[in-house]
Amino acid sequence: MSGVREFLKSLSDRELAFLIKFKYSGYLNNSKKLILEEVDERGLSNLALSKLVKDSPFGGDVSSLNQCMRCGSFKLSTVSELKKFTGRMEAIGYIFSGKSGKVEKTECLVCGYVLSDPNRDREVKFDWVERVFRRKKK
Repeated sequence: MSGVREFLKSLSDRELAFLIKFKYSGYLNNSKKLILEEVDERGLSNLALSKLVKDSPFGGDVSSLNQCMRCGSFKLSTVSELKKFTGRMEAIGYIFSGKSGKVEKTECLVCGYVLSDPNRDREVKFDWVERVFRRKKK
């Protein structure tokens, strides 16, 4: 059994519905075919899948830190990434020491929701610079 098929078998109907809603378009055609076969095997209709997502009890209020805030799944992936320069002082230590800092990013495998990404959480946004220096067109 392929890894994708095993993963799909491990999903609940609700998790499968969230996977289709949020991540289906990003899969390759072979994986899409496997997902649709899994839906057919379970006898789920498009209406049933939509209802599972709509009636989900989740949406930002979960009791566990190891649970997705969007779909409620416990199937999370944590990967180590290099620390990006965020405009904060912590990056100066990495610059002068020559070492690259690592941070952990946690993402839901089912719906793709990013629970934590220190690189993105602290990005400095320079939108205000553009607004200040934007000139009005005459």
